[in-house]
Amino acid sequence: MQLIFRTLFPALLLFALLAQPSLGQTSAGRLQVHVEVTPSVLTLVVKSEHIDFGAVREDAGEVRLDPATGERWGLASGAWSTGEVQVLGPTGYSYGVQVVAPTHLRPARGAAEGPRFTLLWAQSPNCSSDTFTEQSSGFSTRGTLGVEGCARLRFGGGLELAGAAPGEYSGLLEVHFIAI
Repeated sequence: MQLIFRTLFPALLLFALLAQPSLGQTSAGRLQVHVEVTPSVLTLVVKSEHIDFGAVREDAGEVRLDPATGERWGLASGAWSTGEVQVLGPTGYSYGVQVVAPTHLRPARGAAEGPRFTLLWAQSPNCSSDTFTEQSSGFSTRGTLGVEGCARLRFGGGLELAGAAPGEYSGLLEVHFIAI
């Protein structure tokens, strides 16, 4: 599963060019420029852009990628990974996170019924620690950058495989960050 990270605070630049040339005459053009520059308070660093459950047996029932521990639970094999983002900025600065939900897994081919995905995510108030606190199952939260001016968010989830046909499935998870 691929993660898309978008920020809600980029600089906005608008340019408009107005010119009125006329044949055989000297004319002047007018250039209007409007620039709004917003503060670039937060920087996002995508450390892992994939949530990958690995190979999961169709009779597995439920498989879980725990974002707080980074562990996988259930009948699955092969490599797995959680998605992770670092948020950098001034110490003590607050930010908001919103996940556009829900994420639906689609089959690579055909119209098979896919597994049901439930988002799980966790936060760490600094980047040097692997201590994460799992967030409620909601789709938004707030955080504050720790003493390092850094915080980490890790994304995992649960898969319910009852009724899911064998095959490859993928989906997008869209996450918005905003400086508060």
